[in-house]
Amino acid sequence: MATLMDWGFINGGHYHLMGIVTGHPKLTDGMDIATSYVESVIRQDNSVVVRTKTGTIYNLELAEIGMDKEVVYDTIAVLKSFGFDENIIIEAQVLRERKGVEYLSNADRILENGELLLCMAGTNTVRAYFKFCNKVEQCQIHVHTGMHQDSILIEIMGKVDFRYFPMPNSCEVYHWSDGLKSVKIANIGITQTVFDGRGSVLVIKKGEMKALEKKIFANEGLFSPDCVNGKSIMTGSFLYNLNIGNSKKEG
Repeated sequence: MATLMDWGFINGGHYHLMGIVTGHPKLTDGMDIATSYVESVIRQDNSVVVRTKTGTIYNLELAEIGMDKEVVYDTIAVLKSFGFDENIIIEAQVLRERKGVEYLSNADRILENGELLLCMAGTNTVRAYFKFCNKVEQCQIHVHTGMHQDSILIEIMGKVDFRYFPMPNSCEVYHWSDGLKSVKIANIGITQTVFDGRGSVLVIKKGEMKALEKKIFANEGLFSPDCVNGKSIMTGSFLYNLNIGNSKKEG
C-alpha cells in the first residue's frame, strides 16, 4: 500500500489528494504528487485510507498530515463530505505535534554538535535537523526550481546551509557550509537513496542511516548572504576571521 507524508486534500470541483509518496508501484519514492479523483475515505485507527479513481489505495497517518493553511481548509471540507467530524483535524494536529517531539528527541540522540540529519525518501528530504550548542532545531527545506536543474536547500539562517541536486537516480552535493561537521542520511522511504561523490557512491537502503564523508562529498562553499561559512557576511565566523586577519596585519 502506498503512503503519503505531509498530505492534504484539494477541493477543485473534484477531490484530489496531495503529498510526498512512498511505496507506490509506479511512482518514484519521495515525489510530490497529486492523485486522481478520490472515491472513498475510511478511518482505520490513527490513519485514514483513501482509494482513488485509478484504484490506488493510500494509507495516511493522521500524524503525517500537512498543516499548510492553503490546504488545511480544503482537507477539512473534503473529510466532512465523507462523513468525518471536523475535529479530526484537531486530533491529527495533536498527533502531529506529539510525533514532532519524538522526531526531535530522536535527532538529539543521534546528533553531535555541528551535525545535520536528513530524513529522506528517494532524493527528497522530508525532514531535517541540525544540532548546535547542544540544541536540536528543525531545518527549513526549500526546493529551488531551475531552468535546467532543480536543487534542494536545507538551512537554518545563520547556522547551517546544505544543498544538493536531486538527479533522476541519485543526489549530488553542491554546497556544504564550513561549520557543518557531518551529514547523516536516514532513509525513511522504500527504495534506496544514493549520493554521488568524488569517485565514490554512498547507497542508503530502506531503514538504514549512513554518514556522508565531508572530504568526499563537500564542495567549495558559496559566497552568499544566506550561506553559513567563512565566506558569508551574515555569520559571526566571518567577522571573527576578519578580526583575526586584521589583528595579524596590525601585529
